[in-house]
Amino acid sequence: MRLRLSTRLILSVVFIEILMLSILVWNSVRLISSSNAELLNNWISSETFLIANNLAPGLMSYDFALLNDSLLLLNDHKTLLYLDVYDNNGKIITSLSNDSLRKNKAPIGLLTDEKSSTLHDETYEDAKHDGVFDIVRKIELYGQHLGTLHAGYSIESVLHLTSQTRLQNATIASIEIILSIIVTIVLGLFFTRNLRKLEESAQLFGEGHLEHRIEIKGNDEITDVAISFNNMATSLSENQKKLEAQSEKLYELNQALESKVTERTQELEQAKSIAENANRAKSVFLANMSHEIRTPMNGIIGMTHLALQEDLDNKSKNFISKANSSAENLLAIINDILDFSKIESNKQELEETEFKLQDLISNTINLIKFKAEENSINLAVKIAHDVPRALIGDPLRLNQVLINLVNNAVKFSDSGDTVSVNVSLQKEIDADYVLLLFSVKDTGLGMTARQQAKLFNAFSQADSSTTRQFGGTGLGLIISQKIIQLMGSEILVSSEQGVGSTFSFALRLQIHQGEFIPSYSSDAKNENKVKEAIDQLKGTKILLVEDNEINQELVCELLSMNGIQFKTALNGKEALDLLAEHKFDGVLMDCQMPIMDGYEATRQIREHEKFKSLPVLAMTANAMKGDKEKVLAVGMNDHIAKPIKPNTMYLTMAKWIKKS
Repeated sequence: MRLRLSTRLILSVVFIEILMLSILVWNSVRLISSSNAELLNNWISSETFLIANNLAPGLMSYDFALLNDSLLLLNDHKTLLYLDVYDNNGKIITSLSNDSLRKNKAPIGLLTDEKSSTLHDETYEDAKHDGVFDIVRKIELYGQHLGTLHAGYSIESVLHLTSQTRLQNATIASIEIILSIIVTIVLGLFFTRNLRKLEESAQLFGEGHLEHRIEIKGNDEITDVAISFNNMATSLSENQKKLEAQSEKLYELNQALESKVTERTQELEQAKSIAENANRAKSVFLANMSHEIRTPMNGIIGMTHLALQEDLDNKSKNFISKANSSAENLLAIINDILDFSKIESNKQELEETEFKLQDLISNTINLIKFKAEENSINLAVKIAHDVPRALIGDPLRLNQVLINLVNNAVKFSDSGDTVSVNVSLQKEIDADYVLLLFSVKDTGLGMTARQQAKLFNAFSQADSSTTRQFGGTGLGLIISQKIIQLMGSEILVSSEQGVGSTFSFALRLQIHQGEFIPSYSSDAKNENKVKEAIDQLKGTKILLVEDNEINQELVCELLSMNGIQFKTALNGKEALDLLAEHKFDGVLMDCQMPIMDGYEATRQIREHEKFKSLPVLAMTANAMKGDKEKVLAVGMNDHIAKPIKPNTMYLTMAKWIKKS
């Protein structure tokens, strides 16, 4: 059958029209779907980003009120079906559901990849099956990962719009086919032009140009599609403006928060600076107070000590002995206050050295036995047979605690009472460590529960009359408690008024293995060592540098009475002049003096080659922590603290000074 040219032309045009229309419709639908997917992805990503930023401050501070306030803003969200907030451990913190028919969807997993900010549970294509777009996003603030956001959005409207668009395109295509025979060229041009506009607009929308509008006039399906596109663009644009407004508000809130944080930080730094300055001022005051008090105390204790060496009548000896005892008590109070201040400033440090437990206990008892004998109080000591004899710890601090406890027990006991010191093995921790139980028990006054509650309060005693009757600062027990706490334990007290008291503590101590070097010696051995030291020092020539006349007179007497030669200088400059003119076996150097102090004098002494090995011993009232290290740093050999203990002075001098 031969077709007419017009028919073939019409058929060709129709075929071409159908083909082109099909291509255009397919491309339009593809672009619309692609645009919908991209716009939806971008919109949901922006939406969840804003929500995550709104939740971050509350999640960072675990402020549930702030979290709930942020979630309340989302109650009227039309497309948000559900929202879950997880912490870093995967535990849900709070949730929100705007859909009573919420689908139970769990996140794929919490975000762990530091490089990704979101992780989609579904793609747009997957979401089309059930109309829900599921998304998981990190919640971060200032680069810190705070938790995870899991949300679901309804895309029913988008799916409906896409379906409607496809239906409209199919309708248009059908009409085009029917009318193509009549108005093929005109209709083809018409459809081609408008479809091109739709295609271009879809591409622009896909690129994010939401301000663009499709300009198609008419009253047909393509115009409806264009209107729908324009309406969708308007809706997305409005949402974008809302997001931007909320982002701006969030930015302002963040700025306000940062301003407050900065202000508070500055306040804290200022408060810290004030506290540090106050602490430094306190340390300087304590150091100065220590020096100023110890200097006259040195004269009082030293001179009364010398006076007691003279042949005195009983009445004078009694007066001077009591003056010396009162001075020693005053010095003990001063040392308590300084010890307490060092503990309060966290400047108290523990040593690790070997010691013999029997020697330590004996030393404690020997120091207190005379006071106990004067008051007819019995002292008893019991060390269990299974307690290791050689240990490693801080014997000086342990001795200080035991002296405080035993001295207190004696102080609050009457004639005929008994004070007992007991040490037992509480536990063998392993082959190297044991747990020992120390207890000091007395049969004295005892205490009520109310009095026991005040025992370890600074500057207080069990009863307000205690200080008047027994003396003391009330610091002994608090210092002992602090020391035992540094050692990792606690002093416990058990007492009953009229029956007596028991103070106890358990200490973890290391067992000493190998050869033992004794830390404590008996009184007889000490006396022999002092005698040997004095014999060694006889005939030596000493330069005494001291500006205080009383202290100078005291030391001169202690030297001369034991056959030690000396010359005196009032300051460092005089000392340098005497060293240039005379030869000395050693120097006793005060630290704080006018014109030139002991530190500068020692530095200049060490600059001369011939004085490199000359023993220079600090003799100073600076007895705070760090003072010994300070004198060693400038080149002195050792440190003798004031008030001077004659035997300690002789032993220290003999350690360094030899007769030339």
